[in-house]
Amino acid sequence: KKLITFALYLAQASLQQDIGKYSSIFLVDDLPSELDRRHVGLVLQLLRDIPMQVFISCIDISQIPKPHRHADKMFHVKHGAVKEVIQ
Repeated sequence: KKLITFALYLAQASLQQDIGKYSSIFLVDDLPSELDRRHVGLVLQLLRDIPMQVFISCIDISQIPKPHRHADKMFHVKHGAVKEVIQ
């Protein structure tokens, strides 16, 4: 269900950009929670290929396959304190 939902959201965002109506921002909460590593990687590849701003949260960074762990900025939030992670 989660993969189908991502596919529909990405299709909608792509269509909106193609017609010049909106530029989307994706907020993805706990991406690996219901997907295996292979499908997490596929979703991340799709998100990388579409020109939009993406925010992804996860409980454990090790749940994100290594080739997809690059980010322009990464933050760690603990007990309400936000710290930038230097990669």
